[in-house]
Amino acid sequence: MGCGECQLLRKIKQETMIEHLIGVDVDVSCLECSKFIIKPLISDHLMPVREKPMVVQLYEGSVADYDDRLSGADLFAFVEVIEHLNPEVLQKVPETIFASMKPNCVIITTPNSEFNELFKDFKGFRHWDHKFEWTRQEFQSWCEKVTSMYPYTVKYSGVGLGPKGKEHLGHCTQIAIFYKKQEVNISREHESVAKCQPYKLIAEAVHPFKEKRLDSRQNILFEVEYYNRILANSLFTETDEDYVMVPLEKLLQFQKLSDICGNAEKLREVIKTCDVIQLNYGETAIVNQRQYEAEWSSDSDSDLPTEYIENKTKAEGSNEQIQEQIWD
Repeated sequence: MGCGECQLLRKIKQETMIEHLIGVDVDVSCLECSKFIIKPLISDHLMPVREKPMVVQLYEGSVADYDDRLSGADLFAFVEVIEHLNPEVLQKVPETIFASMKPNCVIITTPNSEFNELFKDFKGFRHWDHKFEWTRQEFQSWCEKVTSMYPYTVKYSGVGLGPKGKEHLGHCTQIAIFYKKQEVNISREHESVAKCQPYKLIAEAVHPFKEKRLDSRQNILFEVEYYNRILANSLFTETDEDYVMVPLEKLLQFQKLSDICGNAEKLREVIKTCDVIQLNYGETAIVNQRQYEAEWSSDSDSDLPTEYIENKTKAEGSNEQIQEQIWD
């Protein structure tokens, strides 16, 4: 809420667990200038890391107005926003957010006016558009009033402690984190406006994601075969032996395989279901037999889908780069 130049959105949209991200601000010109920020990067298309698609939207709207598209969100963030609100708008915030939209969590940050005395030759407010700046007591009083009216609890924190000897002034910025009491049914006084959508959509972007075409066992085996081949090929260049062994723990150093498999025990059990991959006697490593280059080029990828091989080439880079990464 009050996303402004979308700097917070720029950071948050990197989190892969998010599926829907919304920025709201009253300044439409600011949103128009910043809407490029919500778009996915070229690298997001080439190497998607998300398991599910993410939709990012920018809306023109006021925090004083209820919009049902924001109802029931997991998290609302007001970062340095409420001190910019006029009194009549601020007065509507608790009712709109905590009674109507009912997010699971609300984070509010605002300047701590007690900290201002540490700024040399400072007078007034920290920003020309601030309508007020609260002390810690004033902020906490406002927060306690919210929790007395609506089924939320609150915890306090802050950012930026002063120098030694000035700890009594608190943090430069004070933070309140509200949590909805899940066991309490919040009054549904606003059912009559449940379809109210005053916010205007300014921009929208859908981020790409990895489409899963294989079951988990197939995914693991394809990753094992790919990385095992890279490591075995490297080991063969360092020895004249006809056999080399690639430890399972070494394979799990590759992040992608580690993410989908987790541990050596699971990796071992999956490999044992595959007839073409041989484990050593202690089942701690994969046994690889030396092959002629012609055999590698003609047969090594015969079991892999063409699309999988092409994606690997794009996403993982050359064998030499992979070898450097794992030995580093």
